[in-house]
Amino acid sequence: MSIKENPFMSEQPVPAGTFAVIRLDPAASVAALKDEQATREAKEMRPAKYLALVHMPANFSYDPKIGGHPLDLRFFLAGRGLPATPLSWAAIPISPSPPHPETGRVPLCPNGHLPWPDCYIHTIDTIDGIVSRIYLHGTPGPQFAQETYRELRLMAGTDQREYTKKLNEGELQLDLHEP
Repeated sequence: MSIKENPFMSEQPVPAGTFAVIRLDPAASVAALKDEQATREAKEMRPAKYLALVHMPANFSYDPKIGGHPLDLRFFLAGRGLPATPLSWAAIPISPSPPHPETGRVPLCPNGHLPWPDCYIHTIDTIDGIVSRIYLHGTPGPQFAQETYRELRLMAGTDQREYTKKLNEGELQLDLHEP
């Protein structure tokens, strides 16, 4: 295994449609706020790991401190089981999961199996982040073929438009203050 520290956009070694485990650094996430209380509280939090799918570049900003464009990516979050209601419809099953119980979507098949049988891409949940370290294994992890990934992006776009429509029409009531 090799480790790539602070990669640039120009050297993005992980193609879109590849599964990855991402770890969020709470202190780094609030550093730009320059808020002492937020920094103190973030340092008390434990970094969490999430299963994600590399989606696309999120931002193409130049950082003069590193002399380049840091690798800033958007990820789809994935999880075991469906998203919680009222967004349970906004998911794509990953083989060997069964078809989606609400939408009937058939599972998409990556080129390798995930270690869990009941995983779904949560199409409304995306996260942007600057990648500070990549652990590259000799054998690439599971990923979708280009055509399958294209299909996934189309389904996610449909879900995101439906989500926006339901929010605008008052059909969705989301509790943004849940723990």
